[in-house]
Amino acid sequence: MQFKMRLWERKIHKWADRCSYDDEVPLGIVSSAQKRGYLTVIRAFLVLLLLSGGTLVPAGAQTGDDGPPLIVILTETGRTRDALPVLTRHPQPDADLQALLRGYSGRLLRLYRLEQQFLAREHGRAIEPAYLLRSSNEGGFPRVGFYLDDTPKPDVAYVDLHHRSQPSGRFAAVDQIFPHELLHVIVQHLAGEPPEGGANQVHAIGVRTDPVVAFNEGFAEHAQLMAVDDPDAPPDTRALKGDTGLVSLANREMAAYARALSARWSIATRSRLGFPLWFSQTEQIWRYHAVKANVFAHEAGVPARLLSAADPYLAYLYENTIPGDASLPIKSTGRLVSTEGFVSALMYRWVLSPDLQGRFRDNRFYEAFGVARSTIDPIDNVYLKLFAVMALHKPHDLVSLVRAYVRAFEDEATSVDALLRDNGLVIPAALPPDIWLESTRLRTGTTLFDQYRAMPRPHTFDLNAASQVDLLGIPGVTPELARAIQQAAPFSRIDDVARVQGVTPKMFGDIQLMVAEMRRSRASALKDRVSMDPSRILRPIGLRAGVWLVAAAIAGALGYRLVRRQRPVRLALNGLAAAFVALAVAWVFVSAPWQVLAAPAIVFGVPGAAWSLVRRRSWAEAARVMGGWLAAAAPAWLISQPLF
Repeated sequence: MQFKMRLWERKIHKWADRCSYDDEVPLGIVSSAQKRGYLTVIRAFLVLLLLSGGTLVPAGAQTGDDGPPLIVILTETGRTRDALPVLTRHPQPDADLQALLRGYSGRLLRLYRLEQQFLAREHGRAIEPAYLLRSSNEGGFPRVGFYLDDTPKPDVAYVDLHHRSQPSGRFAAVDQIFPHELLHVIVQHLAGEPPEGGANQVHAIGVRTDPVVAFNEGFAEHAQLMAVDDPDAPPDTRALKGDTGLVSLANREMAAYARALSARWSIATRSRLGFPLWFSQTEQIWRYHAVKANVFAHEAGVPARLLSAADPYLAYLYENTIPGDASLPIKSTGRLVSTEGFVSALMYRWVLSPDLQGRFRDNRFYEAFGVARSTIDPIDNVYLKLFAVMALHKPHDLVSLVRAYVRAFEDEATSVDALLRDNGLVIPAALPPDIWLESTRLRTGTTLFDQYRAMPRPHTFDLNAASQVDLLGIPGVTPELARAIQQAAPFSRIDDVARVQGVTPKMFGDIQLMVAEMRRSRASALKDRVSMDPSRILRPIGLRAGVWLVAAAIAGALGYRLVRRQRPVRLALNGLAAAFVALAVAWVFVSAPWQVLAAPAIVFGVPGAAWSLVRRRSWAEAARVMGGWLAAAAPAWLISQPLF
């Protein structure tokens, strides 16, 4: 048993209040001394409860005022039953409970209970705890259906997080990702399964996908900001927002990547080959700092050289990976509502809006969630209104949510409109139709991690939400014509594109074919049949690394030979050693260019030069040794640096 003060605290306090030193209050046939002894024990017990923070509950769960526990921590058994995993209560849940029962995660657990009470009243669903599975699966997922020991729960949702995920104290720790995934569960409960969008790109914080994907992910991602900012968050989580070192590291990583994409000489840089090593953590840092600054509402400023390239793929990577520049224009409405980084920023500011927090509804509204208005604080008030709108109108994109919210709460329309405008979003009275195209000219990777298109996909985009890079996927479209098409948008129908100056009959015919190809892909759902195979994504990275290591080793051996004569075997070993050390420094660490060049000279050249001085007492020979290792490292330095 572990101590958690909730229900039992109040019961014991009531009992203790009755057991006073007043002789008029009977305690049976005990003496005054016995009374004092009992009261001393009771009060000591209460102090212990208060110090440990709670009420007596079974390990692995936290009890609410009534009903089942708020959360149960689960672990795998390795068995399945009726095609469902068999799970059991985790034997050591304390670290997770300490992180999740406080701060924003604790708030969301209480809101989840209110949502469950709402569903019980509306649809007769049984009230369930929130479930967290600590599994061997990489990533975080909301899932449905399992056995809890021998009890089937085929329709019950749970959150699946890897067992090595840190409970708190780093970006993307459990106390941030768990509420993120729990919001996915809540939205699915209230609004139902989202429809298919149009984009076939795997989402990321800056990727333009479609309104459905962007809303689904962006709404959940705002939980990560709330979790870090919550005043009751674990201290190591609260400290993240002031960690300037992490922000500087993320800035350096993104600046190096932008340079690698835009440089004229960029063969085997760390930013591209090592993308899987650095991007995940950098994106998590941006999910807080860049989203909070709302930079994804702005253009990224793709270099003109990339826009003019025969293959616009590098321009695509730049536009969808590099955060926007606040000095550049705001994106179009269609692109804003299709970018999860913007949706996350807007929902974060929505929840914290004083105007929306202060607009309370009548008691009947809160009774539907099983609570009284007097027990709801301003932040919970915003969430309950959003939950009610989701349950009633089933919105699956940002525009639908905004319109449904204003219909439900007309007195808040002015506040909502001001919030949208402050964040750069203006929703027109009539939205243009979606006109989706599939481009075979612009092929992207399945995910941003697929930097070298090992799993290529034709690029899909909505003509009325297209960026300049998207439009370059139309055969024959130049950057100038892409801007003209953007300025002429939105289009009521596909035929309107033919009226844009510069769009030739052949080009318009290609656009019509791209629309038809998109319809065929949607009908057959081919784009959803590509499985995410990490080995296929990493294979071209490994092959490139191997090829460039060998090339640098050969060139390094020749470079060493120019400075100092050695036997062929020794030259080959020296070239390989110099290339390996230089490329390891270049690809694994965030290092300055001089460090890449100097590393082999320090590791091998300094000891060699020292040995020459001791053995031959020749400064000239020592200098040749150092020069040889610098020359051997030069090819590795050259291929690992973006130049020009």
